[in-house]
Amino acid sequence: MKVGLVVGSFKEGIEMKRPQYPGPQKVMTVREVAAYLSVHPSTIYRLVRQNQIPAFRIGSDWRFNIEAIDRWRLQQGKPGD
Repeated sequence: MKVGLVVGSFKEGIEMKRPQYPGPQKVMTVREVAAYLSVHPSTIYRLVRQNQIPAFRIGSDWRFNIEAIDRWRLQQGKPGD
């Protein structure tokens, strides 16, 4: 029985799946989201303190994803949530 030499890389016969890059996401500061929502920045800080608005920290600064804010705004208008 003869054993042949396989030439080529292991990846050739396998479909490699890469995670899809969703593209750039708009992230806002406290001042930007306050202007976007037409409220005072202190209102944003109060909502963050009470865990009532979607936010995340970068170091000591709060940031807000615009898509998460838009979903949150839509949910605020729904009674019973």
